[in-house]
Amino acid sequence: MTVSYGQAFNWGAVKYKGKEHVSLNSVKNFYDFHKMSVRGKSILMESRGVRLQLTSGSRRCQMNGVLFILSSPIVFQNGKYLISRIDLLKLVEPVIRPAHILKAKVFNTVVLDPGHGGADSGAVGHLGAEKVYALKVARLVRDMLERRGYRVVMTRDRDIAITRKNRVSIANKYRNAVFISIHFNSARTNASGI
Repeated sequence: MTVSYGQAFNWGAVKYKGKEHVSLNSVKNFYDFHKMSVRGKSILMESRGVRLQLTSGSRRCQMNGVLFILSSPIVFQNGKYLISRIDLLKLVEPVIRPAHILKAKVFNTVVLDPGHGGADSGAVGHLGAEKVYALKVARLVRDMLERRGYRVVMTRDRDIAITRKNRVSIANKYRNAVFISIHFNSARTNASGI
């Protein structure tokens, strides 16, 4: 497993239910967390500027107070807490060390894409339609980004339908831009994946 970008590090990866996992002790050592404490099922890891909270048996992960959902739960096996390799590589690593993302480019424009719209309501829950909340969140994010000096483009700023092709066309008009699609998914059973 390579997260080290040139540094040699023994992750001691193990298989659990057919997936590669890494011990949280290895994560602690690699990222130089000065503190790791366990209370019941709650695991807290801290270093300068980074606070990582996990729960054994859960897919919930908080990094510096922001909630993320892992693709696999934290497991306890043979006296060790384990995190899936894919979650470490695709979620934890880029959040903890964004400067290490290979070939990352500077951007000054953010294209926000509130999902659904018009006749396409998206998921509908007891609080309403996904399209409404996606647009509300996009507007809040737009305002925060603009206050920080970013140029923000919205694929839609009202309740209208936009095809996927048109969403892509809007995004491709801007150089040095990132594209963020905003959705609120719903499931009647336990969902999994990133």
